[in-house]
Amino acid sequence: MQEKNFKLFLEINDKSLIFLVILEKDKILSIIQKEIIELTCVENGKLIINDHIKKKLKKTLNEIEKKNSTIFHKVIVILNYYNSKNISISSSKNMLGSKINNDDVTFLINKLKSDVLKNEKNKDIIHIFNTNFILDFKEVDSIPINSTAEFYGHSLSFFLIDSDEKRKINTLCNSCNLDLERIILKNFVRGINLINTFLGKKKIIDIKINNKNIQLSFFENAAYKYSETFNFGSNIIYKDVAKVCKLSLINSENLIKETDFNDIKKKISNI
Repeated sequence: MQEKNFKLFLEINDKSLIFLVILEKDKILSIIQKEIIELTCVENGKLIINDHIKKKLKKTLNEIEKKNSTIFHKVIVILNYYNSKNISISSSKNMLGSKINNDDVTFLINKLKSDVLKNEKNKDIIHIFNTNFILDFKEVDSIPINSTAEFYGHSLSFFLIDSDEKRKINTLCNSCNLDLERIILKNFVRGINLINTFLGKKKIIDIKINNKNIQLSFFENAAYKYSETFNFGSNIIYKDVAKVCKLSLINSENLIKETDFNDIKKKISNI
């Protein structure tokens, strides 16, 4: 097989790095290899780069390349640790009764992109999504190319990363001779799976409850519109039970983990 049939992904988590080798055949994507490197690579929401991490990453990549008889030059990074900043912004153009064409749309998108980067000088854009289209002050479902209008409004949603953090990710990739092709947020990946699962749903909210935080993502008309991370998670439940029941935190966690709440509901019993 040639490299052109493969895509290499690297998912960065708090305590692991995951390589995914994706095979594209007849426009169908499938995972043919998954390698998990278990190590702490994030502290306080920031990527750590040291010799041990670089060595493990390079060793695993070499094994993947040997197994698949190919050499990878590019990698797509999936971020599952970084709390990105998102901005929703709109712009408009007076059309004066003329038709909306691709140049009009490109002009508004470039203007919005320029405005964001001008005000967020230490950040880089990860994702851009079209979110709303206004034709003569009425919302329409898609970009109204070739429609005649007096007024056209266009809204975008931007997701950004600190420039320093992006440089660190790029350095990590370069340490094993990989060029960073692009960065994708894991929340976006989960959202795409939900959109494909619940076809026809215009609005989808994805809530992921972790031990120390809760991630909320909002999708509308297949566009990623909003994301927010709350600095509390399932650990708050353990702490509440420990406080109310006068238990240690460890006993509280064990109690909840070992209890079958479905069974409790069936028997109408209490703890």
